[in-house]
Order: sequence, then C-alpha cells, then structure tokens
Amino acid sequence: MEQTYKSQVLLATRYQDSSFPVNCVVYDSFLPWALDVAKEKGIYGASFFTNSATVCAIFSRIHRGLISLPVKPDETPLLLPGLPPLNLPDLPSFVLAPESHPAYLAMNLRQYSNVEKADWVFGNTFEKLEGQCKELIYVFYDSLKAAKGVWDLWPAKLIGPMVPSAFLDGRIAGDKGYGASLWNPLGSETIQWLETKPRGSVAYVSFGSMVSLAAGQMEEVALGLKCCDFDFIWVVRESELGKLPPEFADSTKKKVLEV
Repeated sequence: MEQTYKSQVLLATRYQDSSFPVNCVVYDSFLPWALDVAKEKGIYGASFFTNSATVCAIFSRIHRGLISLPVKPDETPLLLPGLPPLNLPDLPSFVLAPESHPAYLAMNLRQYSNVEKADWVFGNTFEKLEGQCKELIYVFYDSLKAAKGVWDLWPAKLIGPMVPSAFLDGRIAGDKGYGASLWNPLGSETIQWLETKPRGSVAYVSFGSMVSLAAGQMEEVALGLKCCDFDFIWVVRESELGKLPPEFADSTKKKVLEV
C-alpha cells in the first residue's frame, strides 16, 4: 500500500505543471489514503461510497463508537435519523457477527477514518431508492453538524444508481458490465450452455469472493447438487477445488458447467 501511495503522489506531481494539472481526486471510499494524497498536493478530494446510504449510515456510527458490536436482539430495533426502525434481518451481517471476517469489517470502518476532510462525498444511491434521502446523506457523517453548525453545509451528492448503461438507457456503447470481477468471467460460454437448457432448470451456486467453506460443508453442498434434479453452475475458486469429493467432477459431468 505504501508503494501505491507513493505512486499516486508521483502521478499528481507529474501533471502539476502540465497543461492538464490534476485538481481533484475522486477515490473509492475503501482507499482513504487517496484523500491524504490529494491534501498533500493541495487539490480537492471527493470520496465515492459504493455502499448504499443506509449501510454507510450504520458503519459510520460504528466507526465513531455510537453503535457497539455485536448488536444484540434486545438492542433492536435500531433507531437512526432518517431511517425506519432496523431489526436484525435489516442489518449488515458484520453488525451481528463482527468476528466472522474481522479484516473485511476493519476495511469497511476505515472508509470513515478521514471522510470529514473530503471536499465532497458521492453516494451510490438516489432518492426514490432510499426514501428520506435528505436525512440519509447527512448521517454519513453526523459530527459535521457539530463542526459546522448546520446540515446545509454537508457536501454530499447522490450520483446513483451506478449500474452499467446496458441496464438503464443504453447511451454508453459497450457498457455492459461492472468491471469488478476478480477473475475473467466466462460470459459467452455460460450463455451458450444455458441456452441448451430448459427455462428454470438450472441452479446457480456461489458463496462469493471471501467465504471459505470447510471440507465437510463443501461435501454436503456437492452431494445435494449431485442428488437434485437440476443442472447447475457452481462457482468454486481454484483454491477450494481440493475440498470437493474426489469423484464429484466425474459423476456430475452431464449436469454441471465447469467455470
């Protein structure tokens, strides 16, 4: 990360005396050090929060110690400004089980480590999606009210929904994906295989990029898929393949698309 930080400083410096100097850094909120780069070079910094405003409101309060983890059933519903009462099923999983992925929880909370220094905050949401959005964008950082005295000085802008143009108005040619896949997706192969199957006949299984199942859990899922009447796509990371039952791949060749 230190090397990346230095690279960003050098990049900003390189263009400082050019015809196109960098005058604002728009950065992913998960990389708060980018704001430090901007301030070090005397330019504007804008934090882009990809989470919903509701999630941001919850995590920012956890960061500032206004919500203690884990949240217990007798502490719900949570009552936050601009939000309806939040019961356990409404809350992010880390709020209920902070020990499940401590590194990822820490990364979520670091988003708010210096956000009060940002010149703008961009939120991936829009008013009709999250109801009382005026209040929601303010609770991104409640202490700004104490620092500046009035809500109207909170520099938050709503720029969502951040989804590919293909799902909205199609004005941007070729904008069909999020570009966030950690691996090269097998899009065309998957579509071709799915088109050979009857509608509603394929099960899709994926546990995401971070979850790591125990070997026993992998075996249970494998047996369930093997015995069901559905063809299936099960996304298994290469590092997890060794947890599959030895005969699983051969015994399910006619039912599975290997990705």
